[in-house]
Amino acid sequence: MDSNIKFSKTAKGLREASGGSSDLPRALRNILKEVDGKSTFAELQGKLPKVSEADLNEAITALIDSGYIRDTNPASQVSAPVGKPAAAPRPPPREADGGEDLDFTALVTPSAPPSLPPPAANKPAEDEAKKKALAAANQAADAKLRLEAEQKSKLDAEAKTRAEAAEKAKQAALIKAKQEADAKSKLELEAKAKHEALMKARREAEEKIRSAADEKARLEAEEKAKQVALAKARQEAEAKMRADAEAKARTEAEAKSKQEAEAKAKKEAEEKARKAAEEKVRLEAEEKAKQEALIKARQEAEAKSRAEAEAKVRAEAEARAKKEAEEKAREEAEEAIRREAEEIARRDAEEKSRQAAEEKARFEAEERAKQEAL
Repeated sequence: MDSNIKFSKTAKGLREASGGSSDLPRALRNILKEVDGKSTFAELQGKLPKVSEADLNEAITALIDSGYIRDTNPASQVSAPVGKPAAAPRPPPREADGGEDLDFTALVTPSAPPSLPPPAANKPAEDEAKKKALAAANQAADAKLRLEAEQKSKLDAEAKTRAEAAEKAKQAALIKAKQEADAKSKLELEAKAKHEALMKARREAEEKIRSAADEKARLEAEEKAKQVALAKARQEAEAKMRADAEAKARTEAEAKSKQEAEAKAKKEAEEKARKAAEEKVRLEAEEKAKQEALIKARQEAEAKSRAEAEAKVRAEAEARAKKEAEEKAREEAEEAIRREAEEIARRDAEEKSRQAAEEKARFEAEERAKQEAL
């Protein structure tokens, strides 16, 4: 096939290429889509590097025979020379639905007049008739070419209009998809920011509660250490007082015993009578001291038990106060978080409602614009 031949789609080919029909195999449809009325056979082969020249030649022939494309080269459409019987032109293929494919590549040439043995005297008249027949054939060919060019221009304009409409619809769809994607991305970013703000507020509230609890525990530990130190100092003071009293009593007892011994040594006789009394006094004194020591020990034990009970009651009260303070702080923090979450949810709902209203208004405006355009 001549590499400079150009081909254009017929009406049937335009419908097949645009999806109006699907009668061809995919391979032939892909070749049909590359036919644009401007590309030569060689250029088509360059657009289809995977298709061999023989396969492309066979495919182009099949598309021409099936009425999907036509040869736009006028040189291939000239009629047979006048004066020789021309073969009857092949009728243009028809579509499955009965419509014409508007393929005018084959020019109809008038059949040669019946061969009669003209007399020599009619030679000028025969030449004149041949000239008229040739002129009529040329006019018919010109008319066919003009008609084909007009129909090709009309089909090209319709194809261009459809392509522009499809491109416009595609661009509108892309713009709408981008707007929707931007809106979705914006909502996701806002939701993420709100979630992060909420989590930050919750962490700050928990940190505040934890800091307050730590500070309270520190103060309580300091107070407890102070109380322990005071109790220890008090116990040490009491122990010292007891030791001093015992030492004093022991010193006094030793001095008294010494005096008694000296008096006994000097006055054994006199002291013998009083010995029983003195022994009784001593025993009574010892018993009294013992009783006083027992009473004092019991009082100290009671005081210690009372102090421990008071310390326990105070510790329990402080623990309850600490627990109540922590519970109150936690409830206040949760209430603050809940109020903030409700406020965020309310603002989100208002924003979604506003966006929905704007989207509805935009859609209605587009619909009105479309209706007005129609």
